[in-house]
Amino acid sequence: MDLLDVLVDDHREIERLFTALENAPPAGPRRRRLLAPLIVGLVGHLVAEEDLLYPAVRRRLAGGNRDADHGLGAHVLAEELMRGLDHRDTADPEFDVLLGRLIAQTRNHMREEEQDVFPRVRAACTGADLRHWGEVVAAARRAQRRVHPARVVDPAARLGAADLVDLLRATATVRPAVT
Repeated sequence: MDLLDVLVDDHREIERLFTALENAPPAGPRRRRLLAPLIVGLVGHLVAEEDLLYPAVRRRLAGGNRDADHGLGAHVLAEELMRGLDHRDTADPEFDVLLGRLIAQTRNHMREEEQDVFPRVRAACTGADLRHWGEVVAAARRAQRRVHPARVVDPAARLGAADLVDLLRATATVRPAVT
């Protein structure tokens, strides 16, 4: 599986979790339980894009610096919104506001990537590079799963959203050279 296939699969899983959160009762433990896997998946996805996709965008696409900066800006906003959900009760109206903003901006970001960025990256990069980068992400995720606290029964009960974002950032980094 190449990098772009991995990222599209991530998009589908993130969308599945968004839908589950939107359909869960507004105040209750189900929404809190769904938040941890969303953060785990979303942060892992952001790291893969930051370490592999956006360096390739900068180096290989016309206007790549602008495109990468735009995408990375969306990542900063997503992390701010995830941190804003930290220790907020799901019954708090602000939880719904922050979650709604996270869902809307992330959906828009994923749509932009799939419709514009990914096709251009696929055209500009070799299949061998894309497959290699996909393997790098898969290997990093396998290694992370062996030691990751999200493997416990209920990580949301143990870590707040901000703590989980920080921990994932520290353990999810994959930094091969992108040429």
